[in-house]
Amino acid sequence: MILVLAGTSDAGEIINELATRGLVVLASSLTAYGTQLARAAGAGQVLTGPLDAVGMEEVLARYPVRLLVDATHPFATGASAAAHAAALRKGVPYLRWERPPVNPTCPGIYRPAGWEESARMAFSLGRVVFLTVGTRHLAPFAAEAAREPGRRLVVRILPVAESLAFCHQCGLLPSQIVAMQGPFSRELNRALFSFYRAEVVVTKESGPQGGVAAKIAAAQDLHLPVVIVERPASLPGPATGRIEEIVAKALEVNKAENWGDYPGPRQP
Repeated sequence: MILVLAGTSDAGEIINELATRGLVVLASSLTAYGTQLARAAGAGQVLTGPLDAVGMEEVLARYPVRLLVDATHPFATGASAAAHAAALRKGVPYLRWERPPVNPTCPGIYRPAGWEESARMAFSLGRVVFLTVGTRHLAPFAAEAAREPGRRLVVRILPVAESLAFCHQCGLLPSQIVAMQGPFSRELNRALFSFYRAEVVVTKESGPQGGVAAKIAAAQDLHLPVVIVERPASLPGPATGRIEEIVAKALEVNKAENWGDYPGPRQP
């Protein structure tokens, strides 16, 4: 059995490749939406909800996991640290999926360190900031927007209840919320940036799968500066950016026993 910590679009591809090879996949997802995607990709079972290091150890003790594949978001540092620590303690091989970086060389790109600095820089570059990083780090941008009259924050989020509720908690009005499911093309990004009269675009360095290139291209079309929040410098454990390497490792560790007819979790 292979445990895949889902949280990105890449996780679905990984799950599908593993399931296609006949491997039993147990997935873990933070949200109900992620659970739906993991099941659609071919996961035999999905655990929904957050897992800290203790919870992860309980999962590894309860299920016959041969390999833990960490396919969480590049910015989910806490989840990766907890998963790696639990895998070490339980003696389960760990392999982290690592998206390749995006390194634009065009003008108008700013790369601050940290979320608070990113919020300050964004509003120093313009008064209407279009935020495309989800809700996890929305608070510092909402706080920065509220510091001066005339500043305006527009956020693009997934159309799920939890994200909308958090936007309202941060004081955002419906007119400041774009609730849409990506991916977004260059043309659609450009239309949205133009419609909301954005003066600055904020994204995070989440790799090609995160749509960074399309956002930058659209911003360049409109001569808008782009603030890119750098991903964490270091994450734990061995990593790969090739799905075929994950599949090869999964097949290798799965040779010891055949879990093809695995009926369910071990009893505690």
